[in-house]
Amino acid sequence: MQMGVENPVIVCSETAHAAFDKLGMKYSVPVHVDACLGGFLIPFMDECGFDIPVFDFRNEGVTSISCDTHKYGCTPKGSSIVMYRSKELLHYQYFSVPEWTGGIYATPTICGSRAGANSAAAWATLLSFGKKEYRRRCHEIISHTRKIATGVRQIPGLELHGSPDVSVVAFKSSVFNIYAVSDKMNKRGWNLNTLQNPNAIHICLTYNHASQDVVDAFLRDLEEVADEVNRSSDKGNKSSTAALYGMAAQIPDKSLVDEMTYEFLDACYAKPPLH
Repeated sequence: MQMGVENPVIVCSETAHAAFDKLGMKYSVPVHVDACLGGFLIPFMDECGFDIPVFDFRNEGVTSISCDTHKYGCTPKGSSIVMYRSKELLHYQYFSVPEWTGGIYATPTICGSRAGANSAAAWATLLSFGKKEYRRRCHEIISHTRKIATGVRQIPGLELHGSPDVSVVAFKSSVFNIYAVSDKMNKRGWNLNTLQNPNAIHICLTYNHASQDVVDAFLRDLEEVADEVNRSSDKGNKSSTAALYGMAAQIPDKSLVDEMTYEFLDACYAKPPLH
């Protein structure tokens, strides 16, 4: 590790590898495990018979873990949590103004006051589901994720990108433009996420996908769409998403891409003029 950076932090995915843990300990660098997506899946994987590396505070170098309860925990949004190894680390999250004219002020987060409704609803949801239900859903979701991964491997022109260890299956193509596949799958009702560097797309399975009928329907549509794009004269290079990402890739100054996205967000906030 090049130690020319002040206050470095290692941020790794939910399946934290021991190498990160050892690296963080060697250089006294905090290791944060971002388990926002799989935080309600990976804790149950071992009990469900799936292999999973030790990702949590059992790794001595892990200093904090984040988890989105509203995803696979099925709670309302706004109830995400972050856990720290020690009280000393937690103190860095606190915000205080001891000399404020309104009195001594301290808050556990920079946000200040927060409503308790989301926390209460999240707690009620956790009690309603219970560990047994979360364990059952974990088994169903990951089992069907791996069925989709197996099916994708068998479709000509497609190749897996990364290892689908939990609930996400990403794939790419060196034969045709993968973004065209995304556009055509979207028209069939499948909401896939586009990726870049390299060009790829992924499906993130939820409990609604966890059935053999859904898996069969997805793989059937994907195979048909991949074949259609592969047989097209332009190999999918003229699709709308392919054109967008192709244009962005050709712009050397990525700040220009930022400006384009800002224009889009400005349009979202725009309001009609007052008369």
